[in-house]
Amino acid sequence: MNPVQSPRVASTFPPPDGLVALPRNTLTVTFDHDMLEGDPTDPASVLNPANYALVGTTSSVAVADVAYDSATRTAVLTFNDLQADHYELRVKATIQSTDALALAEPYTLHFQALSDLSAQVRITFTQGRADARSQTVSYNMTVTNITSYDLLAPLVLYVDGLAPSVAAVLHGRPDLETGDWWLDLSSVVSGDRLHPGQTTAPMTITFSNPTGGRLNFPVGRPRPAVIPTPRPSSTRRRSRRPPWAKRIRIRLVPMIPMGRPWRTCSIPDPPE
Repeated sequence: MNPVQSPRVASTFPPPDGLVALPRNTLTVTFDHDMLEGDPTDPASVLNPANYALVGTTSSVAVADVAYDSATRTAVLTFNDLQADHYELRVKATIQSTDALALAEPYTLHFQALSDLSAQVRITFTQGRADARSQTVSYNMTVTNITSYDLLAPLVLYVDGLAPSVAAVLHGRPDLETGDWWLDLSSVVSGDRLHPGQTTAPMTITFSNPTGGRLNFPVGRPRPAVIPTPRPSSTRRRSRRPPWAKRIRIRLVPMIPMGRPWRTCSIPDPPE
């Protein structure tokens, strides 16, 4: 017979060193054993908010409530909306499994919460081209700061709802919860900020599509947007965004808090 073992944290969302888009007021912690529920005030209960601590670089966030799904062994932590910051989630070893064994060791998770910048940026796409052999579509992209204040680096471009499911943004990082993509723009920002009126250096954004089908970016409507694939031989420079760019939802977000009330930055849909 196998000896009874102490429980451990099996996974979390966000994952270790992950990125999450704001607004957000929940996190999840999944264990590898059935956990004790019982009285939420019991120090051994998985439902006790005191067994979790969420700490940012500027302030702590109180965990207001914990729900537990016994079928998936997942605790859902609820709190007030996060602010843009770097966070550390701590899970105490006082939590016990249904075998009355405490967590094998305290668990610590680090992640970043990213807030949308003001809509006062201009995103420009030029030189659309396709490579049939590698099944990719690429564009040159620049971002211009049209605010009256500096935008601090590093910056990240967020691409919503990329389809088909096997499509990807090359050199991007996937959001495991939503299937969306993050692309770091640090390499095209000169210095540590983008000044008012300043434009980034051109950056190539490349979409991989192994199926060879059309790329789709749902925009909250029953009919998804369809990206027309450029001809592989096309190298002419475009002076405006390609037609699909009016539909794709792209958001520019700062990776550190800016102390300003940010709003969603989206490329608008075309008129009906």
